[in-house]
Order: sequence, then C-alpha cells, then structure tokens
Amino acid sequence: MVEVHSATASEVSKVLRKLQWLKDWLNENAEQLRQLSQRADRDIRYVWIASSGVHIPKHPPQARRLAQSGLSLKEKLPLP
Repeated sequence: MVEVHSATASEVSKVLRKLQWLKDWLNENAEQLRQLSQRADRDIRYVWIASSGVHIPKHPPQARRLAQSGLSLKEKLPLP
C-alpha cells in the first residue's frame, strides 16, 4: 500500500493515523488484500512516498514513531 504525502515531522501523526485506518479497513473488509500485503517483503508492505523530499529529523519522537510503525519512507523519484 502506498501513500504519497509531504514528509515533514508535523505530518507523521496524520500519516500514521491513515496507516492505522488502512490496517483496520483491511482487517474488517478486505481479507484477501490484507493477506497479500502480509506476504510482501516487509520493506514494501506499507510505503510513504515523500512528495517533496523528506524533512523529518532523524532523532525527534516523530522519527522514532515512524520507525516503529513498520511504514517505509521513500523519496519520490524525479520524472525523466
């Protein structure tokens, strides 16, 4: 599952709430899709694509919460 969103410390809580909503929805409404995501490599189960670069410092509480969430944070690749 992929979320494209700005990646700032102030947005971490919002994206983690979206992740929890998605996990709850998958558990309640989409068993087969949830099972597919569980079989995927851990690094690609849930991905946050930073729409305009990553601007989250490495050590504040937001970075720690993000690391513990299982959500991978990737930078958006520039279009050719």
